[in-house]
Amino acid sequence: MNFGFIKGVLIDFGLAGIFAFAALLMLREYRRLFRTDPKAALTVEGLKRIIRSSGAVGYFASFLLAVAVLCLCAGLITLLLNVAPFLNLLN
Repeated sequence: MNFGFIKGVLIDFGLAGIFAFAALLMLREYRRLFRTDPKAALTVEGLKRIIRSSGAVGYFASFLLAVAVLCLCAGLITLLLNVAPFLNLLN
């Protein structure tokens, strides 16, 4: 079996983690809200309010979050397509 695809999957997951970490570092107010009330921080409305109030940094952070989601999806699709033949999922 050839497991060379794992390198690409790990790179995708690593980039997703780095982008998400950088985005959340930029949103200091989000971290403050998460520490005080984690349930309120997990709502989309709370995240949108914080991004709008942060200005350009908030918009860049939201872009980084979107890129992180895309990297995560790419890694999952790569993993699925490379593992599927071993598990006979595509037959």
